[in-house]
Amino acid sequence: MAKSGRYSADRKKFENLTAATKTVEVHDCGTLFFIDATNDITITMPAIANAGNGWWCEFHLGTAVASGKSVVISLAAADGNTDANLIEAADSGSKVSASNSDLTLAAACPIGSKVVYECINGKYFIHTTA
Repeated sequence: MAKSGRYSADRKKFENLTAATKTVEVHDCGTLFFIDATNDITITMPAIANAGNGWWCEFHLGTAVASGKSVVISLAAADGNTDANLIEAADSGSKVSASNSDLTLAAACPIGSKVVYECINGKYFIHTTA
């Protein structure tokens, strides 16, 4: 049986988000972002054309979204203000809403909620668990 060295470990990058804004970059592919949702936060995704097929990242709520606060994940300006580039693959009810290229996590989203963005065939597919 072959030895499994450190080179094959499934180590992921992660970043804590505490600032009011975050611009996700192409080099953030594969990053797990942990969101402190005690205050409003706006996150902007990289342009779809720059990200390319196979690009992905995950957002996890490290704290529940505070009352009267929200987390908004927006597409880059280059991708337009349209739902056509944003496809929600799972219905999370009233806790998550997608509109005009924005995904909003409202105060009903509990700690541990997760959003996965995957760039496939020129669109962002979103998988949510809230």
